[in-house]
Amino acid sequence: MSNIVPLDNNGIAFSRSYDDVLNIVYLNKGAVAQGGFFPAGVNGTLNMSSAFS
Repeated sequence: MSNIVPLDNNGIAFSRSYDDVLNIVYLNKGAVAQGGFFPAGVNGTLNMSSAFS
């Protein structure tokens, strides 16, 4: 049996901040405003990812 859904012990999915999600869709661990699935960036005021340390 495998666990393909990231859940905690209570069955609640792990949460991510908006900048963590942007790191995933921009395919970059640095602080960027475009790339990956959105080569021209995204619309809105929350469009900058954060830098992972």
